[in-house]
Amino acid sequence: MRNVSKLTVLFLILLLDNCAPLVAFSQDRVRIGVPLFPTVSYPVFIAQEKGIFERNGIKAEIIRINSEPTTYQALISGDIDATSGAPTGLVQSSIQGVPVVSLGSWDNLVSYTMATREKIDDLAQLRGKKSASTGSAGSRR
Repeated sequence: MRNVSKLTVLFLILLLDNCAPLVAFSQDRVRIGVPLFPTVSYPVFIAQEKGIFERNGIKAEIIRINSEPTTYQALISGDIDATSGAPTGLVQSSIQGVPVVSLGSWDNLVSYTMATREKIDDLAQLRGKKSASTGSAGSRR
């Protein structure tokens, strides 16, 4: 557990050191945006609760934001200094030419869910079928 704490601190220090605007170092606090349902942000909450930020000279303010698009808008506009959450917003921001950087992840995939009316045991069963997904422009088929 101690190694996990050290790894979390290192990750957060690197994240804040490289993602925060230069003016963040003169601020009283570093504002970290986290999702409303923060499963992916538990390390941020643990670091706050255990005093890891404070021991490393970081006055962290954790701000819960209700949606991923709002989180990335806040990051891009400078309302928050860093975020912890799903990387899908990074992809959309990058496609749109916004200079955002991902420094790391404790998860090696982005989970997606597929819902069907029929029982599907294998993705090959979907060949030739209609499907839809949401994207930056809404629903696509």
